[in-house]
Amino acid sequence: MVTAPWLIAGSIFLAVAGIMILMLVWVGRMITLYQPVISHAPLFTHSEERHSSPDYQRLRRLGLIVLASAGTLFALIAENVINEVALTLVDLEVAQWLHAHSTTMLTQCLLVITHLHDPWILSSVAGMITLYYIGKKRWYAALSVLLIVQGAMLLNLLAKHMFQRARPTFDDPLVTLVTYSFPSGHVVASTVFYGTLAVLLISQKSALCRAVYILPIAIAMVFLVAFSRMYLGAHYLSDVLAAFLEAVIWIALCLTPLWFKRL
Repeated sequence: MVTAPWLIAGSIFLAVAGIMILMLVWVGRMITLYQPVISHAPLFTHSEERHSSPDYQRLRRLGLIVLASAGTLFALIAENVINEVALTLVDLEVAQWLHAHSTTMLTQCLLVITHLHDPWILSSVAGMITLYYIGKKRWYAALSVLLIVQGAMLLNLLAKHMFQRARPTFDDPLVTLVTYSFPSGHVVASTVFYGTLAVLLISQKSALCRAVYILPIAIAMVFLVAFSRMYLGAHYLSDVLAAFLEAVIWIALCLTPLWFKRL
């Protein structure tokens, strides 16, 4: 019989999956509608015809739904973490199970994955991408990378110090960290990095048809990083779920100017 904490955890996980699907649909529609702006047009280009179109209005409503849903679910997870109820019990069980089933080979592989996605590394790569787009005078793309990627990492630091959750502890830890656990910085960084990179790649006219390959690869990388953090005992399940939602919220907030009639 499934216990109540697992029912709650399962419901939250399904809700996160639902938000991911909504986010993908929203981003896909945004790329289609704003491709000329993302790819070539000057920053803050305004089109009265585009903003008054039915497609734009549907896009705006969907974006608000994504933002509200992610924000509500993040608050629910945070409430569980603060009060140490339901979801935190599942956190402990999952962390103990993963630690008990660790192997040397898998540990070494996931250590490589997790270190390649350290926030400072992704931040440096994002900085180089920003400079590249500046050199190409693609101002919208440069601003997107700078604001979404670098801004999300700063937001995550603030969130960690706000919640101050201790990391998982074991008698024989695979990694030892003294920083806070909630939300996961690696998951936030990888989500905004791969998400932004995927959007910029797909926004190219020649690459739009390759979205079916680009998006699954980006999603797979985020999941791999999230799993590596849980497996290595650096984060709980709720840490990575909240981190993904935090990234979704930040992306939606950064794209808010696109919802206004005048930019």
